[in-house]
Amino acid sequence: MLTNAYLKPIVFSIILLSLFCAGKKDDIGERMNEELFIQVYCDVVEKSDLLQPANRKAFADSVLQTHGSNMDIFDNTVEYYKQNPEKWKSLFEKIVAELEQRQKDPGTLLPGEQPFNDN
Repeated sequence: MLTNAYLKPIVFSIILLSLFCAGKKDDIGERMNEELFIQVYCDVVEKSDLLQPANRKAFADSVLQTHGSNMDIFDNTVEYYKQNPEKWKSLFEKIVAELEQRQKDPGTLLPGEQPFNDN
């Protein structure tokens, strides 16, 4: 049986550890909600193959700005999911499903994007 002499350091260690772990997640900073991240990620992936490599960052910045976000928030979100592999796996499955849905409906436009009119 544990005595008070042993119990206090153990409880103190658990409290410190939990505070440290909780603080680590807060250090990531502001991040996107899951649905917004999926939309931004898919917008960038879907169109980036059509761009010259030199234009991809500017395009990604434009997509993020259109969605009211920026690269820092995007990077924070990626970092959050890197630290949470199970959540990343679930998110990745949703991203794949969204890309498949967009492939079925190729008329999906980015916010602010105009449809092609050859008239």
